[in-house]
Amino acid sequence: MLELSPQKHTELLYSHPVLLLSSRVGLKANVMPVCWYVPLSSMPALIGVSLTPSSHTCHLVQESGEFVLGVPDETMLKEIHFCGVHCGMDVDKVRHLKMVTHRARDVSAFLISDCLGQIECRVRQVQSTGDRKFFISEVMTVTVQPFAWNNGWTDEIRLVHYLGGLDYRIGDERVRVEGVHPGYVPPER
Repeated sequence: MLELSPQKHTELLYSHPVLLLSSRVGLKANVMPVCWYVPLSSMPALIGVSLTPSSHTCHLVQESGEFVLGVPDETMLKEIHFCGVHCGMDVDKVRHLKMVTHRARDVSAFLISDCLGQIECRVRQVQSTGDRKFFISEVMTVTVQPFAWNNGWTDEIRLVHYLGGLDYRIGDERVRVEGVHPGYVPPER
């Protein structure tokens, strides 16, 4: 067996899909990819999300007490990566990427129209956990695109899994994202 440092434990656990977390307070809005999340309970429906305290998203979620987790697929790979390498305090990611958004049903954060699923959340408790803030949140509403869901994701759906750095996994394929840099604008779909 190869021994890794304890700090590498998170890299072994990147087995669930990347989500796009949207947050908003008034006119300030942001979107960021998130991998550090975990379902906590079914009754009541609770999910936990771990965020860096200094991040723009963390500040917006703390102030608003709400967020949306969007489930993107492979068509949004470059947008996912762009949102992960740019800070929302420096660039309006939604406007820069020309993301189409619409209102959520139960929270003030926005839905990203191209996401296949949306989980609207309201924060119930915040805990400091080492160098992160852990948001224990109640799931208010869950919606999915009908073509993508049939008692589970349909076989055609290819969700994005983060492997670290520039690398992602989509299905059985390892994909490296290159060419996403400041000023990048994705091609029209």
